[in-house]
Amino acid sequence: MTLQDIDKALAQWESRLGSAANNLFDLQNDPTYQCLTGTSGLPKTQLSGITASKISPALESVSTLFQCFDLLRCTIDRAVQLRKDLPSLFGADEKVRDIEQLLFGKTLRIPTDQISMAHRSLLSGDGQGCISPDDLLNTMVKAFETARDGVMAVDAAWRDLSGALGSATRELAALHSGLEPLEESEKRELEGVEHALGLRRAQVQSDPLGTSLDLESTVLPTLKHVKAAVEGRAELRRQTEEGLTAAQAKLQGLRNLHRDATEAWTEAQERITGAGELPPPIPEGRIGSLRDWLDKLREKYDGGMLRPVSIGLRNWNSAAGDCVSDVQKIHAANSAPLEERRELRGRLNALKAKAQAYHVEEDPGLRALASEAEGLLYSRPTPIDRASDVVAGYQSLLSERTLAKSGDRRPGGKTAP
Repeated sequence: MTLQDIDKALAQWESRLGSAANNLFDLQNDPTYQCLTGTSGLPKTQLSGITASKISPALESVSTLFQCFDLLRCTIDRAVQLRKDLPSLFGADEKVRDIEQLLFGKTLRIPTDQISMAHRSLLSGDGQGCISPDDLLNTMVKAFETARDGVMAVDAAWRDLSGALGSATRELAALHSGLEPLEESEKRELEGVEHALGLRRAQVQSDPLGTSLDLESTVLPTLKHVKAAVEGRAELRRQTEEGLTAAQAKLQGLRNLHRDATEAWTEAQERITGAGELPPPIPEGRIGSLRDWLDKLREKYDGGMLRPVSIGLRNWNSAAGDCVSDVQKIHAANSAPLEERRELRGRLNALKAKAQAYHVEEDPGLRALASEAEGLLYSRPTPIDRASDVVAGYQSLLSERTLAKSGDRRPGGKTAP
């Protein structure tokens, strides 16, 4: 090993030991560490549960870290002193070997229980073992990281638990005071949550890690479950209330449609013949049963029967929809011949205007058909089948007359080109 290699190794050790010292002292000055260990005048926190099993061993190892650091510091200082005392001419080789042995050999004697299992041999014993500076430093790094991570975990748990417990308490109060009534099973669940929160508040200081685990695994899921059930029921209540209101409007619309269908059927019976058999209105009792059904649903809803009413309302809407469809078909069937009569009247007037434009309105055949059609269309009742045939006949004859006429003159008396 050259002097240059020794100087480089010593410089690296000075840098690593400087960083190690800074980090160890920073850990000691951390407020959470001081609270956990009872240093800097703070009372020591009495840990329990999961926190004690995970954190206490890591905290105890910190004092060992300082002992190991002192051992390393002394070893490197000896190597530095040997480097300073190296003779310039003779005897340097032996000193170099001594320095090399200090830096890289297993020359550090420490208690066996402070040597990690990875660095023990089967014959390690006598209460002490030998380890190299590099191996000891690697062991210290792992022990420091374990202690640091433990302290940070406790710090995060203490910080987060305050907000989590406060939020859970507010949600619990909101559920108790909310507009949506709680079911008995939900009340029992919330009583359990409230009791659990009281226990968790008492153990926050001594077992923050266990408290966090309990909150995440049991308390908060139960609270979330109850909250979701209450919110779902409130939404179902809103939808059911809106559904009952909409059903009442649908029932009124059905009544109006049934009235129109009945009037159309009555008018068609009085004013139209020859349209075939027209469907009569549905019985009044069918609409009355829907009305009674809806009244019972409203009564049950007012009595607190939410879920059965929501199911019953879906069934009511299905039945009401079928009824509306039937009434619409009846209305359309009875309105069709009345609409046809109006259409035939309008078409006849348009055809007569065309005949006048072509100066064929005085044609005997057209006049006879027009007179017959008007008599049929304005009679009561109107034989709609016969009237339709006569208007169709008038239209056909008019087409023949206008076609013949157009060969001689255009409408208005102008000569055809």
